Amino acid sequence: MTTKLRQDPMGRFAVVYEPGLARLPLLSGPGNGSADGGEQSVACPFCPGNERYCQFSIDQFGEKKDWKLRVIPNRLPFFSVEGGEEAFPDGIYDINGGAGAHEVIIESPEHGLTPFAFTQAQWCDIFTMTARRLTDLRQDSRFQYVSFFRNFGVQAGAALSHPHSQILALPLVPPEVQQKLRAFHRHQEHKGRCLACDIVHHETSARKRILAENESFVAMAPYASRHPFEMHVYPRRHQGFFESMSPEEQVLFSRIIADLMQKLQRVLAEPPFHMILFNRPVPAEGSRFHWHMEILPRVFAATALQEGTGIYMNPVTPEEVVKVAGSRPAQGFDDQIDDNGIG
Repeated sequence: MTTKLRQDPMGRFAVVYEPGLARLPLLSGPGNGSADGGEQSVACPFCPGNERYCQFSIDQFGEKKDWKLRVIPNRLPFFSVEGGEEAFPDGIYDINGGAGAHEVIIESPEHGLTPFAFTQAQWCDIFTMTARRLTDLRQDSRFQYVSFFRNFGVQAGAALSHPHSQILALPLVPPEVQQKLRAFHRHQEHKGRCLACDIVHHETSARKRILAENESFVAMAPYASRHPFEMHVYPRRHQGFFESMSPEEQVLFSRIIADLMQKLQRVLAEPPFHMILFNRPVPAEGSRFHWHMEILPRVFAATALQEGTGIYMNPVTPEEVVKVAGSRPAQGFDDQIDDNGIG
């Protein structure tokens, strides 16, 4: 067999699809939990009645003692608003100050609820609150990048099973985002178009890797998928900031995410995963960015090849993912596909 490498369109890595890897054991099976075992505990800092662990709410939906979603400061923050802005050398190395913010969204008062059981309305609450927090944090001139991420399962780095996600504000544009940003700039300079808009146009025309879609969003198995059943979601119209979504778009985005979670549950039985928002950086050079969400199931351990070369081995092609997980337009979207002539 001749090996073929698929190149990530943003220039970050290459992928070799090797079906033989499917014989390797998965990192986890159904019901993958977190470090606390998934059982409700009087010591769980996120459970109702344990607000004493963090009495201060940055924001919340619902009443003080009858909340349905709550945002609190992270007790062990990666970055804090009290951090300095200074930068200084350490021999040949550089050290930068750690001014930033690190918040936790407690997504539900129900301890044992998993993201695979969230309703579309619950996802909408999460993303509505996320947009509120990103908008607020962006006002601090010290922060260059604000984003959202979620870990599910021990293998994905979740220390607690109580459903939660996190908001991070950074004093710099992180290297991964810088690399994506350079790809957007190159594409704009060479072709005069947005790279993400071109990806959306190509994928909705080819219709080989579409997992779900509606009038505002497209979910796809990316052409160069690092992980089995990796999924990306893009807004159809060019949007730099996640928080620029309208309330109607937040609802449509939530429907897409809920649908993808159901697909993952059906095919991989609640796998550990990362959910990462790639948002437009604050500096002006980020103006060509197009926000998107990536969902990365973590079912295989990282290999030396991956760490040492940036080449990923994946047993499942994105085309096979669509065959197994199914490609389904959002409710009420079938007629629009036919009318637009892209079905």
